[in-house]
Formats: sequence, structure tokens, C-alpha cells
Amino acid sequence: MKTAALVLSVVSSLLFTCAGCGTGTVNTNCSATGITVSPATGTADHAASAPANSFQFAANNVLPSGCAQAAVIVPGGNAGATWTVSDTVHATISNAKDSTNGTATCIAADSVPITVTATATSSAGQTFTATATLTCK
Repeated sequence: MKTAALVLSVVSSLLFTCAGCGTGTVNTNCSATGITVSPATGTADHAASAPANSFQFAANNVLPSGCAQAAVIVPGGNAGATWTVSDTVHATISNAKDSTNGTATCIAADSVPITVTATATSSAGQTFTATATLTCK
């Protein structure tokens, strides 16, 4: 009986001691609030052989402050994003559901940066978009 009381006392002490552990309040509402594209800018040489003529972009979740774990916008991570480029004459971008997803390929030089857009839909049905720029030299 004394052993059980001692164990309960130790466990209770540990729980109360660790109640304030961490870097702040843990947010339990960790639904994504948007996406970002990283990096914000990229450059590729259209005259170079692959893979130097390509640049990999990634779609990332934006989470509320204090979230303890990553939320998933769309199952599949980066492959859950749909990608477009503003200038399909000078660049293409992969929407394959594999490791090439988000890879832009320069097919001609352009003096104006090309806008790369990622669009993702959350499991709650919210649509998020984010952009980056690609320079094709």
C-alpha cells in the first residue's frame, strides 16, 4: 500500500513539474492556415543539361503559432500541390505525384522572372495558393 502511494506521489510530482515544460502554450488547433513556396526565388540555365536546367520548389504548410506537430494540407506532402507557371513558352513545371513534383524546367531564356504558383486544398476544403519566381537564363 505504501509502495502504491509512493509511486502515485512520484508520478503526480513529475506531471506537475512538467506541466510547464516546452517553449510555450501548445496549440491544439493545428489546422493549416495557408501554404508557402520555398525557396522564394530560383534560377536555372535553359542551355544546360538536366538537371542544371531545372529548379526544385517545395510547398510548405503554414501553421498557427504553438503547434506541436505538422499538419498535412493534402496527403502526399509536396505532391499534394498543383503547380503552374505564368509563362509556358519559357518554362514548364511538374505535377507528377513523385519526387519531381514542383520541379520547374527552363526551356528558353527569359528576361522577365516567371511566376511559379502552388495551389493546395486542405482536407477541410480550403484552397490555398502561394507564389515564387523563376529566372530562366
